[in-house]
Amino acid sequence: MAHILLVEDNPATSRTIQAMLEGLGHTVATAGDGAQGLRQLNQAPGIDLVLTDIMMPVLDGISLIVQIHKHHPMVPVIAMTARTDSNYLRNAERLGAWATLAKPFTIEELAEQVQGVHPGA
Repeated sequence: MAHILLVEDNPATSRTIQAMLEGLGHTVATAGDGAQGLRQLNQAPGIDLVLTDIMMPVLDGISLIVQIHKHHPMVPVIAMTARTDSNYLRNAERLGAWATLAKPFTIEELAEQVQGVHPGA
């Protein structure tokens, strides 16, 4: 299974997604914004995948994706958002996200995307 960094600013949403990922057998570290997530990624080797929200304070998900793509190009990113404007997800893919999810999503959709970007997961 994968070691996943979940970057989500809404505590309730973070707990729900963390529980989903752990239910699928993954190890999950969490961060409340993109800056905190980037620090964790820089300091914690062995993260297999980053799952990030797009709309966050301090450092948004798009900026986080750009930084990960630049400094950790082998770490895949799945971007997620509750915004109904699909341009957010298209921009995320264009800037380096390997996959996207529109919130709310099911555990099956999450599992499918995680396996798609990290086949051993």
